[in-house]
Amino acid sequence: MKNFALDTYAQCFIISATNLHKTMYAPIIQHVPKGMILSKPGQIYLVKKGVVREFITLNSGDEVTTQMIPEKEYFFCSSKSSRQKYQVLEASILQRMENPGPRELTSILEETLSRIELRAELLKLKRPGERLETFEKQYPNLCNRVPHYHVASLLNITPQTLSRIRRIRALRKRPPS
Repeated sequence: MKNFALDTYAQCFIISATNLHKTMYAPIIQHVPKGMILSKPGQIYLVKKGVVREFITLNSGDEVTTQMIPEKEYFFCSSKSSRQKYQVLEASILQRMENPGPRELTSILEETLSRIELRAELLKLKRPGERLETFEKQYPNLCNRVPHYHVASLLNITPQTLSRIRRIRALRKRPPS
């Protein structure tokens, strides 16, 4: 499909359409500090390094973590009014996608749906220990990088319950004296 604006610009400024396209649609790399909240509508990001959490704030003021987004995964801030926000949990490098093509959008949507399915699966599991095991299998490198209260929130348990589960597991793994 022809893009009239690109073709016109390329003719006026003697730049090939390919190079112009690369320039206009080049991803933007951002170094984002720990704790920063991202909520600008319509932005699409790829986490190159770091971890981002998606959360909502309840009317009571409590925050509920709904997703964890590690390296090599995408997330997007909805262009519609939304309660969802994104917090950078460690100093991160994000790649902001400008005008992604159909293939990129399909990939982003597939990854997002996969995370939503995992969240639904976590909430269907009856025991908190099962939820933790599923999370650890899905994201083995996040268990020690993400604050435990965010993991607990994602698993829909209290931080105390998470600590208790981890303590019991550690005792079971300890060799008998």
